[in-house]
Amino acid sequence: MALADYVAGSEDNFVKMMNHYFDKLGLQNTHFETVHGLDAPGQFSSALDMAKLSRVIIHGEPDFYAMYSEKTLTWNGITQNNRNGLLWDNALHVDGLKTGHTETAGFNIIASNVVGKHRLIAVVMGGKSRRVSYWYGVRIPLIPCNCSMPVKKLAARTSGTAIRIRSR
Repeated sequence: MALADYVAGSEDNFVKMMNHYFDKLGLQNTHFETVHGLDAPGQFSSALDMAKLSRVIIHGEPDFYAMYSEKTLTWNGITQNNRNGLLWDNALHVDGLKTGHTETAGFNIIASNVVGKHRLIAVVMGGKSRRVSYWYGVRIPLIPCNCSMPVKKLAARTSGTAIRIRSR
């Protein structure tokens, strides 16, 4: 919230900036009401919009994206682990993005890796549990031999919305 005040002068102005940025990117299935992304009436997003935003971050802000692969952060002598447990899965080579959970939205994760010459981005939204969302919903599309698994099967396994895209 302090960042929103610093960048935009107020939280409301920052929310307007976020919505304007999504409009500019052509992402029409996301609307923000808060700066922090917690549940709020009228706030929504789609897995496809989150995947497209992830692609913009990965390719447009590589220095910023590198922060998502950090497994730990130490500040003032306190070390926090990244909540994206897939970063520790050496078979997948996941290099970051975002996890989250709210009562209304369920368990959500965006993860990315590189397989051969292709970057893969997997998004699961609305999962009923962290285990199902992270380990089944995301792990499967990021494994090289399963890159062609239909999105419908992923959605059925996670009980949420799942999407996998290739990013050049």
